[in-house]
Amino acid sequence: MRGILISIIAFTAAAFAAPLNEGLSKQHVLDSDTRAFVQSVLDHFNVPGAAMAIVTPAGSGIEYFGVKDLEGNPITESTYYAIASNSKWVTALAIATFESWKNVTVPSTGQLFSFETRLKDIFLDDWNMQDATATEQATVADLLTMRTGVPKHDFYIRKNQSSLDAIRALGQLKPSHPFRERYQYATSHYGAAAALFPALLNQTLDDFLEQHFWAPLGIQAYTNATQLRADDVDIGAGFNTVASNGTQCALDLSANKSYASSSACLGRTEVFDFWTETSAIEQDGGGSVIFTPKDMLKWAHESIDPKVIPEEALDQAIHHESQPVAGPITYGFGVSKAETPDGELLFHGGALPGHNSNFLRNIEKGIAIFTMTNADPIGFTLADLLNAEIYTRLIGKPPKDLIKTFEKSLAVVIPPGQLPPPNPVPPTPDQGDNLVGAVLTHPAYPEIRLQPLNLTGCTGLESAGIPADFIQIDVTTVSPINVSSSNKAFYAQWNGSFTSHIVLTHFDGPHYNYTMLLTFDKQGEHDEDALNTRERRDPDAFLIQARQSAANGDKPPPVKSRCPSKYTAKFFGQGPAVFTADGIGFFGAFWAGDDPSIAVAPVTENVRQEAIAFFGR
Repeated sequence: MRGILISIIAFTAAAFAAPLNEGLSKQHVLDSDTRAFVQSVLDHFNVPGAAMAIVTPAGSGIEYFGVKDLEGNPITESTYYAIASNSKWVTALAIATFESWKNVTVPSTGQLFSFETRLKDIFLDDWNMQDATATEQATVADLLTMRTGVPKHDFYIRKNQSSLDAIRALGQLKPSHPFRERYQYATSHYGAAAALFPALLNQTLDDFLEQHFWAPLGIQAYTNATQLRADDVDIGAGFNTVASNGTQCALDLSANKSYASSSACLGRTEVFDFWTETSAIEQDGGGSVIFTPKDMLKWAHESIDPKVIPEEALDQAIHHESQPVAGPITYGFGVSKAETPDGELLFHGGALPGHNSNFLRNIEKGIAIFTMTNADPIGFTLADLLNAEIYTRLIGKPPKDLIKTFEKSLAVVIPPGQLPPPNPVPPTPDQGDNLVGAVLTHPAYPEIRLQPLNLTGCTGLESAGIPADFIQIDVTTVSPINVSSSNKAFYAQWNGSFTSHIVLTHFDGPHYNYTMLLTFDKQGEHDEDALNTRERRDPDAFLIQARQSAANGDKPPPVKSRCPSKYTAKFFGQGPAVFTADGIGFFGAFWAGDDPSIAVAPVTENVRQEAIAFFGR
């Protein structure tokens, strides 16, 4: 669940596509030129599949593109995908709905519940923040607009974590700013918001949604992957991009003056099954909703012209309170907003491994576009840009071709002055070996138990459950310090929703680099012969066949793995760590992942107190 999508303003990412399923959409809602544009973008960036639920004053429908799995089966109206952080809008509307009833009371005070109700009055001693002012004054509105002072801290979120656990954890996570000083996107706030339902209504968020939203609207939504599996429904696989190289993208762009397209730039795609029994966060309000394209269309209709949700609830979720984000963009309850000459634009992005979405709408114009892509991470930004481009065309404005802006964002060039220094030779000894086998804990985060990791060859990494390419290609291109096979390294299992492993590579003395990754069992062949002969079940070979498009000419085969693995991994963050005799302190942007503006420089004195998170014996 990556946070908010700054639509039309921020463009980043990297890599994958397949042909339009003409037979599945009998009545197209998009004209042929727009469909061709979408198809060309997906073809170019190798996105396996996409579905778009579109509402306009002239009509509504679903456009289908590409395939849902390695076997080449098409996406249909019944194929399930995670909408990820677009679940926040669902949670916000649910809270706004029971607030609009004006008959829900807070047990401790007997007063009517409102967005100004203090969280302390609802959760009593379970609401205990590190900032005393936040403990005393924080309201439901503060939680929904994410201004408690606590940033992302995504690495703490665990599988099957209860909503009350999320409330308690907020008090154990270090704040980066004083209470109400600034908006900071944090999924943890909506995981905690789910605790309002049992506390005030004596039912779970899931039960509330089924009773008041899904059943009345005829939506067959899930929030639990275990139940999804048990019901044997149509499930979309996840596609993961690995071994992409932004510097090569820059070289391609400079040489070709057009879309970067080499395999060295885009990397390769790997396929995995996202829907494991523990992939969903139980009772999570931040990213657990699973929709089909048919559900997406119904939800898009309801979000701009409500028939079941009270209109007051819709208005309150959008306008009750907003926090500035960037430029004209503000954040309400589970939705970003921007005033434009054509009216108020509402939008939000969502990302889980292999499944990315974007939901854009203009209520005044009666337009909604809900797009799902199954390529990660490139699909996250592509969904945003495709929605913006389609919206521009639907309101009669000249096409902007925002994809060209996206293309340029793929290119990453590191100035020589910013390159990391070479590792000390030999490095100063460290205390890492003294921590091997020790159980290191933090009040909110999963515990870790360090084990040695051999970076040379393939066997050691594979036995640790880590694809070697992740270390040998991906990590070495994003680490702030040089990583080589001669470095001392450790790893630990990490029982998180967004992280399964942490890798720590030694730099000098107490200084290490940490890398967070989430691994999955890879689908398809993974032996050396299959990779070299590019048999049909090799994902890249299959996608090249499935695209059936020569618009951009034949593309070179993607980068092959140097160490074929049964795993694929997604990168979730990196930064500096400091080892002490008593544990490990994490610094950098450990609490925010993708926000370098609040990065904390590592120190070697008072590490326990100064670290963003300290894991001790």
